[in-house]
Amino acid sequence: MSFLTNGSNTTNTTSDFKRYSFIPSFYSFREGSLLFISIVGTAMNLWFLAAILSSPVLRSRLRNKILCNSFLLHVVNCAIILPINFGISFSRKDVGCALISMFNNVDLMQDFVDNWLLVIIIVIFIAQIQDFDLRSRFSDRTIKVGTVALLVVPWLSSLVVVPVIIKEHLSDSIKDCLVSTLDALEVLRAVDTALPIILAILLVIAAAVMKHCGFTLRNSPVSTQSELLNRGPEIDNTRAYVVAVTIATLCDLLRLIRHLKIYNFSQHGIKTLLYAIVISGILVDLRSILTPIAWLLLPDIRERIRTWRPWHRPAPGIDVTMTYKKERN
Repeated sequence: MSFLTNGSNTTNTTSDFKRYSFIPSFYSFREGSLLFISIVGTAMNLWFLAAILSSPVLRSRLRNKILCNSFLLHVVNCAIILPINFGISFSRKDVGCALISMFNNVDLMQDFVDNWLLVIIIVIFIAQIQDFDLRSRFSDRTIKVGTVALLVVPWLSSLVVVPVIIKEHLSDSIKDCLVSTLDALEVLRAVDTALPIILAILLVIAAAVMKHCGFTLRNSPVSTQSELLNRGPEIDNTRAYVVAVTIATLCDLLRLIRHLKIYNFSQHGIKTLLYAIVISGILVDLRSILTPIAWLLLPDIRERIRTWRPWHRPAPGIDVTMTYKKERN
């Protein structure tokens, strides 16, 4: 780094090295966490994704379709984005503008999709509590189109919202690179993190009140069954959604504070700033591992993950041959 060798003499240079000697350890810790989260996150999310999709009953439920969308997002992050980041950190070559722009935009799009998918899942939970039977109100074709829209709209929205906000706040010095400036980050973190997280917290509180107080919009008792799209098991427990929202909030909170400039870490020195950058980055990536664990609180997901073994085939049935012999007197 250039700032390590900008002293006016040998004494100043030595002092700078001593002052910033902790920086390599920060990068080593960050690289180690990238490798760990990449391996564990890829394996875990692929397992959850395959287990649910291989079950016709589970994959027919709208809630599980949205969950699979979330698992797929985490697989892309852990299996593709993080390994490339890990490789770049070891590379001695300069990273081009196109690659920087791509990673900057993909990172922001992932945050957008992940947080808004969480909002959609909680809305589905509320619909489950309210015992909405969509099949009695809409045709099968309308339901299929609506389901596809719920799966695709967050991704399409991120493709529009993120680049537009970044482009609106580009500085003259980086017009050739579509990279988020500090002003753009403030707007983006409000749209892709603060807004959906706050909305998710409010919705999960509302869901808890509806379920535990027996309140429904139709003024009828809360049913123990749900027919949102297909008749499923009893209504989900609230704990799974509370834990999922808590994980999302804690994992994004430090980075949100840092990007929104609510607290200026740099005033306390570069070491404090690097602590905030490294820890917030690890927490954000760690969400790919912690979120699937939260959904194990759902009985059908937990039972499927506990019992599904793709390498075990059911034992073949036993053929019984019965022989009749006529007795002679």
